[in-house]
Amino acid sequence: MLRELKYTHASSLPEDRLVDGDAVALLPVLHYCLLGYSTRVAQEVNRLGYELQAKTDERFVEHAWKLMRDHMGIFPQLSPSQFLTQKGFAERKLILVAEVAKTCKRLHSDLSRKAKLKTKRVAK
Repeated sequence: MLRELKYTHASSLPEDRLVDGDAVALLPVLHYCLLGYSTRVAQEVNRLGYELQAKTDERFVEHAWKLMRDHMGIFPQLSPSQFLTQKGFAERKLILVAEVAKTCKRLHSDLSRKAKLKTKRVAK
């Protein structure tokens, strides 16, 4: 999934840390999905009133959880504090990040499609 999102650091993700559930290894991926993958997605996140840039890890995760629940239809089975633990919950953390990645890809496609339709209507 990360290759589909053109996540350039996918090959350098520390597998041993991912297996342990290290949040430090997953936070950059989550950040990329929500803010770096697509300018359309990042603008939509901002339009919805979520400022995820320049936050501490804890604040970023809290705001990301609210965004997921309220606007993306994702209901994390982990609390923000459980996600931020250095070890544990590895499978749930990976599933959550994959779900966010898939949702962001779908959101990007939807926003792109709407932008093209809007451009076609204006051109007529």
